[in-house]
Amino acid sequence: MRRVCPNCEHEGDEPTCPVDGYAMVRLEETSEGSHHHLLGRIFEEQYQILKLLGTGGMGWVFEAKNLKTEQLVALKVMRRSEEADLARVKRFYAEVRMTRQLTQPHTLRVFDFGSSKDGYLYMAMELLQGQPMSDLVILEAPLEPRRVARILQQVCYALAEAHEHGLVHRDLKPENIFL
Repeated sequence: MRRVCPNCEHEGDEPTCPVDGYAMVRLEETSEGSHHHLLGRIFEEQYQILKLLGTGGMGWVFEAKNLKTEQLVALKVMRRSEEADLARVKRFYAEVRMTRQLTQPHTLRVFDFGSSKDGYLYMAMELLQGQPMSDLVILEAPLEPRRVARILQQVCYALAEAHEHGLVHRDLKPENIFL
């Protein structure tokens, strides 16, 4: 099984990079396109996947329970077929590093990340509570301009900080803005 370090690109069979300590990831192509085999699964003996919250360009986002703290989290899991592309793996790790630097109160927090024993990259994040803006628009449109301006101002604060750290939100849409 060929593995590579997403940080320094060291190649080898070991699970951890001997150069910099990063978890090595597999570079094999798989055809897993469904999330169903992950439901109920436990990652790294720590996160039990409870239900699918959504899908994105690189994988799935699940509601999961941290078995040590009993905290509910959003667990982003990258499709293994995407891991065959080292550039995407590097982008995933860069996203984690940059997101962990963000301190704006309107930005979600990343608690943990890694690679499962069978090669899935994952990121445990704050599980957002509240209402997505898409629901608000459906239920209350048209919205008062002052309210929209206040919401968008908070979104802009969060995006400005992300951009300062070189992070571009690639999936900004009303479904991903929580109130």
